[in-house]
Amino acid sequence: MTEWRYLKIFMNMKKYILLFLIVMQISCNKKEVKVENEKLSQKISIDTFSTYPTEIDGCNCGFSEINSKQDIFITNIDSIAYLTINGKLTRFKLSNIDTLKNKMIIQNFKNDDFDLQVESKDSIPTGYETWLNSGKLKLKSKDNQIIEKKFTGECGC
Repeated sequence: MTEWRYLKIFMNMKKYILLFLIVMQISCNKKEVKVENEKLSQKISIDTFSTYPTEIDGCNCGFSEINSKQDIFITNIDSIAYLTINGKLTRFKLSNIDTLKNKMIIQNFKNDDFDLQVESKDSIPTGYETWLNSGKLKLKSKDNQIIEKKFTGECGC
C-alpha cells in the first residue's frame, strides 16, 4: 500500500515538473522574440567618425552634412565606403556606379544589413588633384527604414 502511495506522489510530481518545464520553455521563447523585434525596430542614425578606417588609404572622398566639418561618409573612390551607423563603423562594397546625362554620379554600395546610394553632382576643382562634391546619401536598412542626408565634401589624391 505504501508503494502505491509513493508511486502516486511520484506521478503527480512528474506532471508538475513537466508543466514547469513547458512554462519555462514558452516564457524563454517569448523573451527571445521580443529582443529580436527590438533590434529590428531600432531607429537607424548616421553618425560622424571618431576614427577613420585604416583601409582608406591614398585617393579618397570624405563627405559631411551641410554646414558641418565632421565627416559622415568616406570612400577610397575605388570600391569601399564607410559610414558610422548607430555608433558602429560600418563597411560597404560598391555594387554599381552610373553617370547620368546631367553629370550626376550615382554610386550604390551594399553590405549584409544596408543598401547605400550616394548621388553627387559634377565636381568643382579646388586644387591640384582635389575637387568639391555635393549631393545626397540615402541609407536603407533591411527592415526598410530609410534615412537621407545632404552632404558636401572633398575628394582627392
